[in-house]
Amino acid sequence: MATVDLYWLPLGAGGHFVRLNGRLYEALTARMQRRPAYDLYHSALQVKLPEGTFVIEQAPVHDWSGNDRGV
Repeated sequence: MATVDLYWLPLGAGGHFVRLNGRLYEALTARMQRRPAYDLYHSALQVKLPEGTFVIEQAPVHDWSGNDRGV
């Protein structure tokens, strides 16, 4: 039997450096865009197969095209 679990992880969970820089970046970006600062997350998939368990992390994806992705 195989399973897939999706996890939403707060940015910097387990590390102060990433959390501090992420909050600073988000605060500056929010101020430039005249909006409130948001909490930042990234996602991870945990895939369990008979061969073993695999974790795939996804960091934020930048919108280089300039189109709002609505995520």
